[in-house]
Amino acid sequence: MSFGTGIVSKRGVAPRGGAADAYALRLTHDPKAFISVERKLTTDNLSDPDPPSWLTHLFGTHPPAIERIGYALRSSATGALLVGELGQVADASRVCHFE
Repeated sequence: MSFGTGIVSKRGVAPRGGAADAYALRLTHDPKAFISVERKLTTDNLSDPDPPSWLTHLFGTHPPAIERIGYALRSSATGALLVGELGQVADASRVCHFE
């Protein structure tokens, strides 16, 4: 029973995670730092930066790292510069390079 309850309760968390990201970016005006933190969290935790959508919808408590980084790039006036600086593809919604 707790497994099913956990899945249902997590369904409402991810949108709030996105709101927190937007707030952090508005507050700091530093998308480079935001992206750096997301990359570090993902590599340190050995997370999949772009998990299958069914896993995200079922078990995710926050947006995947690749979505969060894409959001940071899109929300920034310097998004195009950051993409080039990171050496990534031009589509900010799919930008991420983890080593």
